Amino acid sequence: MSGPDSEAALRERGEHGSFLVRASQSQPGRFALSVRCGDAISHIIIRNNGGSFDVGGGASFTDLTSLVEYYKRKPLVEANGNVVHLLKETEEEFGKAGFNEEFEQLQTMEHQHKFDRMEGARIENKSKNRYKNILPYDHTRVKLRNVPDGVIGADYINANFINGEAPGTDKAYIASQGTMPDTVADFWQMIVEQNCRLVVMATNPVEKGKHKCTPYWPSSERRPARFGNYVVELLTEDNFDAYTVRRMSVAVGEGDPREIYQYHYTSWPDHGVPPEREFLQLIMKIRQHRDRLRKSIPGLGPTLVHCRQVHANPRDQFQSAGIGRTGTFLVIDIVLDLIRHYGIDCDIDIQSIIHKLRGQRSGMIQTAAQYRFIYKAVMDYIQSHKSRP
Repeated sequence: MSGPDSEAALRERGEHGSFLVRASQSQPGRFALSVRCGDAISHIIIRNNGGSFDVGGGASFTDLTSLVEYYKRKPLVEANGNVVHLLKETEEEFGKAGFNEEFEQLQTMEHQHKFDRMEGARIENKSKNRYKNILPYDHTRVKLRNVPDGVIGADYINANFINGEAPGTDKAYIASQGTMPDTVADFWQMIVEQNCRLVVMATNPVEKGKHKCTPYWPSSERRPARFGNYVVELLTEDNFDAYTVRRMSVAVGEGDPREIYQYHYTSWPDHGVPPEREFLQLIMKIRQHRDRLRKSIPGLGPTLVHCRQVHANPRDQFQSAGIGRTGTFLVIDIVLDLIRHYGIDCDIDIQSIIHKLRGQRSGMIQTAAQYRFIYKAVMDYIQSHKSRP
């Protein structure tokens, strides 16, 4: 949005103190805060110094939301002495003009990832893909190990290894599409071979009376189910307000079983995003559990994250492809690892993190709403952490 466009929008819909955030067209890479002050419009440049935002002096912030919240409490004073008050933030103004602009910048960077996806495109593997355009990059794809020699496509599953950003977090995750009837056995093979013990499922198996995910666990406790060579038993199921935790065992044939824990988030709405604090609390539970498992299981494998099956609305396809909700979880968890390693005041560049993720599995984070959700969840974590005595 240009300066004149923002002025027109604020004069048409705004009132004194209304504001919006937009990408600066005169200074690429920076943003501008446009504020209505009576009948005039002030434009204040927001500098972006490697992921640190400021207005040319004073406090700096790790994201645009924090900057805006700060100056809503403390008026800005321009060089000419004019006092600028940020009084009215609306979802339409701030969301569309700020986060959407930054998200669109991210979208324009997508073409930089020119990696092969040959295996997923093989005719032998087409039936294993939920969508023909959501295929795993060859260089990061998870390969099934115990497969017949000479069978083309036998090692294929639509899933990618994902690196974290903090030291020691290479291949910390696997991002996978949702299970389909013909891929459940492959899904369990991947879990066993990669020694995954934590599975995060960011969907409901049934929504509006329709099945959205092929169940890969037994429907009843203590009644084992067989998926190919894998015998799976549901040991316990604990239901909470926003999520369910399932403790399962899996064994290959008559081999010794191992325990798997599934965190099933049940409150993600059909459209939009859930409450930031609620989702953040789930992530913290998972992180605490993972810390305990690291102490007790040598060679603990990646955290496996997946979404749901096909949705009747094609616009929602990315929620089942292992890139939308899955990417949202991954980015937040990666940021929390950075904060744990470098401290609460470390530099965080969410746009850069997502760009790197997209170089490992294409299309991570599909909507501006998810993008904004990540910022707000991280900000909530930082604020709650800083408020502790």
